[in-house]
Amino acid sequence: MHRIDHGLADRIRAHMEEAAATVYGREVSRRMEEGSSFVRDPKAENVILQDWRFAYLYSREFIRGRWQAFEDAIAAADPVSDPSVIRCVYNYVKNVRKERMVTAEKHIANCATSSVDYSFNILGTPWRAAMEHGEAANETISRHPTAASAYRIGM
Repeated sequence: MHRIDHGLADRIRAHMEEAAATVYGREVSRRMEEGSSFVRDPKAENVILQDWRFAYLYSREFIRGRWQAFEDAIAAADPVSDPSVIRCVYNYVKNVRKERMVTAEKHIANCATSSVDYSFNILGTPWRAAMEHGEAANETISRHPTAASAYRIGM
């Protein structure tokens, strides 16, 4: 009989995050060496996409604009719950895309502070119940005293 290793998914995720960090670091070094002759490497980009924290940095620092593969990954993924990853999604929308990204809202709605900032800086209005993830965002905000207070004052 086979035993199910419940920690396997966590170990795989940790390995992928480590790989993304390593490859991102290599791309930074390579870019510094190659300067203006730097050419993007699709294989490296595929690894970097495995950790959205580095994908955000890569889109901002290397591509210096929208990265369709990252946007597709955001849209295709189930909602994430890690606040640091959600913050990178928010930062991508705010600093790179610079406009509303409906497919990112399922992630952002899971973090109170990112939801408040998205409301202030991207939506320009409170989350509405009519928005697909509006109720979830408002619920998440309401459970965080500091975010809820800022949200009430700011809107």
